[in-house]
Amino acid sequence: YQRRVRGSKQSMRRLQSQKTLAADLKLAKTTFERYDKDRSGTLSKEEFLNVIKDLLQKQNRRVSDGLLNSITNMHFNSRDTDGSGSIDLPEFTSLFFELLVQFESQPTTVPEIQIPTVTSTAQPQDIISVLNREFPELTREEVRQAYRKYRLYDSDNNGQLEKSEFRTLMSKLVPSLSSGLLDRLVQVYFEVHDKDKSGGLGIKEVLGAYDQIFGNERMQIALILSPEFKKLGWNIDRIVKAIENLEIDLDSDKNGVIDKDEFYQLKDELINSSQLTHILLTHDPSKATQSQKLEETMSELSTAIFANVPKPHGGASALSIFKEFVESDELNSTLAIFERLKGACNVTSHTDTYEKIKDQTVQDVRSAVLWQLLDHKKHQPEYKCPAAIAQGKILVVGSGPAGLRAAVECAMLGAKVVILEKRDTFSRNNLLHIWPSSIRDLKNLGAKFFHGKFCVGGINHIAIRRLQLLLLKVCLLLGVSVYAPVGYVKKGPQKGRYWEAVVETKIKIPPSDLLFDILIGADGEGSGVAKEFGFERKIFQGGQAIGVTSNFENKGTRDEIKIREFGLLAVYNQEFFSKLRNKFKIDLENLVYYRGETHYFVMTVKKNTLIQLGIVKSDSPNIQTLLNRTNINRDKLEKMILTVAEYIELPSRPFAKDPHGGNDISIFDFSQKKQADLPFKMINQNTFVALVGDSLKEPFWPLGTGANRAILGALDLAWTIKRFYSESPLDSEKLLASAKRFYKVMGVSSPNDIHTNFGLHTIDPRTRYKGCTHNHI
Repeated sequence: YQRRVRGSKQSMRRLQSQKTLAADLKLAKTTFERYDKDRSGTLSKEEFLNVIKDLLQKQNRRVSDGLLNSITNMHFNSRDTDGSGSIDLPEFTSLFFELLVQFESQPTTVPEIQIPTVTSTAQPQDIISVLNREFPELTREEVRQAYRKYRLYDSDNNGQLEKSEFRTLMSKLVPSLSSGLLDRLVQVYFEVHDKDKSGGLGIKEVLGAYDQIFGNERMQIALILSPEFKKLGWNIDRIVKAIENLEIDLDSDKNGVIDKDEFYQLKDELINSSQLTHILLTHDPSKATQSQKLEETMSELSTAIFANVPKPHGGASALSIFKEFVESDELNSTLAIFERLKGACNVTSHTDTYEKIKDQTVQDVRSAVLWQLLDHKKHQPEYKCPAAIAQGKILVVGSGPAGLRAAVECAMLGAKVVILEKRDTFSRNNLLHIWPSSIRDLKNLGAKFFHGKFCVGGINHIAIRRLQLLLLKVCLLLGVSVYAPVGYVKKGPQKGRYWEAVVETKIKIPPSDLLFDILIGADGEGSGVAKEFGFERKIFQGGQAIGVTSNFENKGTRDEIKIREFGLLAVYNQEFFSKLRNKFKIDLENLVYYRGETHYFVMTVKKNTLIQLGIVKSDSPNIQTLLNRTNINRDKLEKMILTVAEYIELPSRPFAKDPHGGNDISIFDFSQKKQADLPFKMINQNTFVALVGDSLKEPFWPLGTGANRAILGALDLAWTIKRFYSESPLDSEKLLASAKRFYKVMGVSSPNDIHTNFGLHTIDPRTRYKGCTHNHI
């Protein structure tokens, strides 16, 4: 906690006393747990508001609701840096110490924060409405974002951004500028926009300069150059246009991107100030002789931008390919782009993949965030393993979320990892419910870097294909080899300490990548790996249950956004379901709606409804025969789904497409589920086979446990693998007994069974499960 605490000097002095540290940490944790009403392991803004309110009441301070909201927003937003709408325990701890010092040292009366043109007790939405009327050229969202930034960086709450505060804001908006250029930019802003020469910018002055403050980097560079160009009669728009024309001229292949060769041509132009000046002054060459000062500015600018950048050997830059890799949206294209990235970074083996790609891309500010997250995880003590693990060869069959998540952990441990995927695309649009612990786990792997909309605004689900893509990219960066499409057939002959896998594929795979001493079956409910190695799988039979899923296109319109997500059971919402049954003859047991990349519906429909609506062509007591593709009238099934969507008033109802180009709907039986009796089996003293995900334990899908238990199972398996390589001599019976114990804990886990200090979770099961003790290990 000490490393993560960031506070004022007063709060740090408070921490320096070792005698009070333990008590303070305990107080912070107790306070956090008391206000975390939903036991999610995080505090929402509403829960945090109650903390602030009670702290003020304890000091006998009364403030208006408007000021209470302002104080809450200011402190909450300073810690909620990723916009997730929540803060965790370590973030709360550092903020809590600041609040204790601040409220203890403040006077008994707290002055209201004055905001131009509005009353001090007004709600933020009222303030935004007033400002929006005064600046009609800006959208309400633009005003809201600007107001939020203005309040966030007005650290002394005096209603103005002084130069130091404004400089901090601009350093966040334009992180690529050097300190000297940033100072010059701030100076230009204040000379132009500080109308009353008060030494600060009010909210009106900020909104009046919105396009310049929140513009792109081209606009910021133009502002830096504006004092010199002003002498030549140029305005900002003309400078921006000249820079844009320069970029177009340099984009020789006209692909909309300045690649490595073009980039270094630009560098040469910038360093040679007279040439750049000539280009920018093309429309006014007669005044080029007046530009001595401009040349000096451009020389400084070029040095700041291009300092310490290595000279390339030709071809597209590693950073540009890396950005293409991050944005890739398909399995095959991601694999192809990654091969180009390895070439650009001179990657020679799985052992140097991570460091070489990191070295070529970490200079990008946004990319540096990803590397910081992965570095932090890689350096956890749990990943320190003996050198023997470097000789390990782990083969993962299947690239669903479970297989990919297991591969990440195995690569972190230092083994050579290969994934075989039988499909050539990630196509499943269905949305997975994600527990708070899984959200934090995926964020720690850079989920928000690869998918900026991951679990924001209280959303706790993600499309299966999106989850696969982001985990695939993490795997590749860690040196995991992925081959698709490749079908695993069986275990082949033994070669030394390893076994060889027999596969069906048309692509070339190095023979060494088909050797393994650990085989992980992540190939789903019909697992071929489980069958080949004789895993006993128990069948749990329930009452008849028929599920229907569908995905509709989400166009992001205002009407679509208005629809609230829900999960309804007929037993508790009888009026809703009886109207649907009486009016449309659709009898459902439950209905769930999620809004993500698609509009996702999942429902349990009764057999009589399928018969009455003609969805099944003929009745059958055998559920497999009843739901066989040849016995389903898809047109009538689509009509039923459309009726349900219309019933809940989904405004736009075009179906999303499945991999074959058809409408993305499915009907299936989930009356039974299978569960393996063992998490792994030993082939011999040096080799074992393990199962993860649906291969290990099929989920009861209405509960939304599948992806979450898959992640937990992958972490559990990594712990077992670490022990497998580390313990000498290996007691395989003891290892299996231990794995069975926390497999049992994982199999019945729910969010309430997981420790809420998510930041401390590791592959060690004791850090994650409340019911897992030292005796389990």
